[in-house]
Amino acid sequence: MKNLLLDQHVVRGIGNAYADEILWEAGISPFSVAKAIPEAQ
Repeated sequence: MKNLLLDQHVVRGIGNAYADEILWEAGISPFSVAKAIPEAQ
């Protein structure tokens, strides 16, 4: 999931620190696979 957030072609302007904070607040592991996360989450 973290790799998706850091991809500048998907979302611009999110760096490593912001990606960590976003995932922490969402309760999502940075090692999770983006397409395996349910839409409701």
